[in-house]
Amino acid sequence: MESYEIELNRKIIPVKAIRNITGHNILRYKIHGDKQLPFVKTRTTQRMEEGDVFAIETFGSTGKAYLRDDVGVYGYGCNEHASATGLRHASAKSLLKTIHENFGTLVFSRRYLERIGVKNYHLGMRSLVSNGIVESYAPMVDVPGSYVAQFEHTVLLRPNCKEVISRGDDY
Repeated sequence: MESYEIELNRKIIPVKAIRNITGHNILRYKIHGDKQLPFVKTRTTQRMEEGDVFAIETFGSTGKAYLRDDVGVYGYGCNEHASATGLRHASAKSLLKTIHENFGTLVFSRRYLERIGVKNYHLGMRSLVSNGIVESYAPMVDVPGSYVAQFEHTVLLRPNCKEVISRGDDY
């Protein structure tokens, strides 16, 4: 990816591979599994296996090619290993029940909560996040003024081939 470039305002700008982000395997009801799939050379000993499903992700940037968390939240996801026994707020308990019923461990956004009719969830969500029951995900950025692009396909590893299960008009 290092050899690519874009033309912007009559200037040629190189596009670099972002090295601190990887693809990953996808497990049942868990979008980010336990295997990472770097798209730059590393010393990993992890191996893909038959039956694995992977999100093959590539990221490019016109900046320093290193992403960091920005301010704000773009989504949430339940921490499947966290205990809710210490929750005191009724709003947090009710919200957690709604999250489990509608999303399980899948990532969701505030907009998804609003679509299913959840109102006044901010205090409950703050309690769930501060207790580690729900994780919040910040948008990722490179240096100010840079452009970042991401492309992704989901692949199932069959015994003798790979199957692109996110196949669409772009593939």
